[in-house]
Amino acid sequence: MTNVRRMIWASVAFLACLLPIHARTVTWQLQDALFPDGTMVAGSFMYDASSNAYTSLHLSTLGGTSIPPTSTWFFDSCEQCTTAEGFQVVDSSDPNLAGAHLLSLWSLTAQLTDAGGIVPIEWALAATCASADCTTYDDTKPSAHLLVSGAFVGNSSTPEPASLLLCGSALFFAVVTRRLSARPTP
Repeated sequence: MTNVRRMIWASVAFLACLLPIHARTVTWQLQDALFPDGTMVAGSFMYDASSNAYTSLHLSTLGGTSIPPTSTWFFDSCEQCTTAEGFQVVDSSDPNLAGAHLLSLWSLTAQLTDAGGIVPIEWALAATCASADCTTYDDTKPSAHLLVSGAFVGNSSTPEPASLLLCGSALFFAVVTRRLSARPTP
C-alpha cells in the first residue's frame, strides 16, 4: 500500500512538471525607435498579456524637436491607452495633461504576447497635449508622426524558480520511488 501511495504522489508531482512553467510578465525593449525629426526613444517596460497590465516603465527620449529629452514618463490613464498593440505615455503625472508631452507607440499588425518576440512599431506620435485629457494636440508645437524605424523586442518567458524547484523535486521523488519499488522484498 505504501508503494502505491508513493507512485500516486510521484505521478502527481511529475504531471505538475508538464504544466507550463514560465513567468507571464515579459520584459520588452524598444529597439531603434526613431522619429523623422531625430527624436530617439529607448528603454523597456514589462507587459502581462493575460491581464493586459503594463508595469516597470523605463523610457528615455533624446534629440529631435517634438519632445524634450526626458526619462520621466507615465502610462496615460485613458481606457484605450494601453492595449496589446501598444501604449501611450505622458511626461506628467498631473491629472490636467494640457501642455504635457505625449509619446504614443503602436503596432498595427501584431500584438505583444507572453511569448515575447519582435513586434514592429508601425504608428507613432510625439506631440504636446492641448487638452486636459490629452485627446487633442497643440498644433503650434512641433510634433512627429510615424517612425523611421522601431520595434518592441520581448524576451522569451523565463521559468519561475518555484516551478523549477517543484519540477526538480518531483523528478527526484519519482526516481527514489522507482528505486524503492524495484528492490526485492525480503
